[in-house]
Amino acid sequence: MQDAMWRGHGGWEMALTPVLFGFFGWLIDGALGTAPIFLVLAAVLGLAGSVANQYYRYRDRMALAAEQHKVAFDARYSDPKYSDPTYKGEA
Repeated sequence: MQDAMWRGHGGWEMALTPVLFGFFGWLIDGALGTAPIFLVLAAVLGLAGSVANQYYRYRDRMALAAEQHKVAFDARYSDPKYSDPTYKGEA
């Protein structure tokens, strides 16, 4: 149960990463006296990074699920009663 509590789907990462990057961009803009160039660039970079992170995590989870499904499928159908059409039961 506790393990499930700490596993999220990345909602906080998706929301906070661009905000934090944007904040640091805003600080840089304030220090350099520029327009919100660094704010926008940093926020877009943070968003792109969090989207890429979610994509790769999803891809890895789906690969693991496919492997688990294959192992379960192979275990079930390696039984002769499922794979041999001439199988008549226990002798």
